[in-house]
Amino acid sequence: KQSQPETQTIVRAVREIQPHLVVDLHELHPTDRTASFVEAMEKEAGASAAVGAACNAAIAAVVGPLRAQSTTIYARPVNNYREPRLMHRYFAVREGIPAILVETRRHGNTPLETRTATHYAALQATARYLAGYALQTPQRVQAAWLEPGPERERALKVEQLARTRAAQNRQLAGRRGSASTDKKREALRKQQAARKKSGAKR
Repeated sequence: KQSQPETQTIVRAVREIQPHLVVDLHELHPTDRTASFVEAMEKEAGASAAVGAACNAAIAAVVGPLRAQSTTIYARPVNNYREPRLMHRYFAVREGIPAILVETRRHGNTPLETRTATHYAALQATARYLAGYALQTPQRVQAAWLEPGPERERALKVEQLARTRAAQNRQLAGRRGSASTDKKREALRKQQAARKKSGAKR
């Protein structure tokens, strides 16, 4: 529900501007032990395929560079339906506009400077991504970036299975290529033999 004037104003502005990406910067409650993370909606969570893919790419564009800088932050792609009440969920699902949520950890007396630096780094990474700078990190969310738990373990197994199948397919393709070459050579030998035989008869 958009009962607050501030909420209504934000929604109207986003609808009018149609930005490439909405970024919601937020902080976790001081008693929440969850580590910092970046969340966005996937297709399975109610976003369209295009928006879900854009959200995944946006998470990767932020989490990858920050983790490369040794920042403790996780990727949280949402793969099941959630009521789209939060801003990043609402815009992705209801308005068809990619959006991400950057949550920073406050538990354990995390200094304001650290939390601010994480938000600032996230905005810098987002700006570089939207400006078209080439990423030095993967362009899609990696299983290793997920928060520790069953979901991460499942994703790691899926990635490993995909790598194994890709390697097997490459090997199979290589064998097929060799077999194809052998067949061509055999056909050429038969043609040459046929010409020699024809010449001998003459």
